[in-house]
Amino acid sequence: MGREGTVLLEVIDQYARTYISEKPKAYRLVQWAGQITQDSTSDYVHFIKKAAALDSTSANFQSTTDLDKTRDKVSVNTRAIAKARIKDIDISKAKDSAIEISTAKVNAIAIAVAATEVRDRDNAFAETYSGNSFMCIIRDINKAKDAALVRGKNVFITRAISDSIDRASDDINYLNKLKLLNIKAFKELPEQLQDLNHKAPELSAPAEEWFSYAEEIESIWFNALGLTKEELSLSRTEWSHLVNYLYANELLLSCQKSSIGISRKAWEALEARLLTIDEVEEVSDD
Repeated sequence: MGREGTVLLEVIDQYARTYISEKPKAYRLVQWAGQITQDSTSDYVHFIKKAAALDSTSANFQSTTDLDKTRDKVSVNTRAIAKARIKDIDISKAKDSAIEISTAKVNAIAIAVAATEVRDRDNAFAETYSGNSFMCIIRDINKAKDAALVRGKNVFITRAISDSIDRASDDINYLNKLKLLNIKAFKELPEQLQDLNHKAPELSAPAEEWFSYAEEIESIWFNALGLTKEELSLSRTEWSHLVNYLYANELLLSCQKSSIGISRKAWEALEARLLTIDEVEEVSDD
């Protein structure tokens, strides 16, 4: 390939940078990945650390099927980038931990919704049959049945919440041992999650407490990453730009494996730019 090959790879690299800059939110996620992995004590090369960071964003808390499919491609590409260099690292733990936290939040909301439905049904019954002693007896019987059913279901769900938080803690501990992310809040996250696990509301708690608990589960994850929910609320097009940018970087690594005639110095210079965006460059939201 020689000089021509080097020029071609540099063109791919430059095009990828220009392409990602077209979508500010996606661009800033790549910037963020560089910031939270900077000066980490891990011996892994920089682009593996950034790939792990970006993998954690691919399990966003937006729950539309269309977005899920696109975000899954982010994870596929980040893992391919990591595996191109090192086989024994499992950066999928980043996305897995986010999935578990998202699942815990969804389950907490399910309990809150169930409590709301029971409360609304009781209120409607009371308004309709106020003063009717016979119907009040029927109401009390139905309430007892509903309470038993809801409690049985909620016991199962609360166990699922606890299990999800435990699995998330294990995944995060694995990542912390690799020392990929240089962010204090992420290092403290497993302990914070366990504290949260022990603070779960009582089964009989009102819906408001469970809604609040669900929000706390989500916010603790965003705080640990140093991101806001808005910063991770990308459109399908924005996620697609990130996917294609990552694929271009994966392609460059694939070329490194198969190509000959490119100097080691040229490869090292190119590799140093993988998943790297010039911090001085400003991108407009327009």
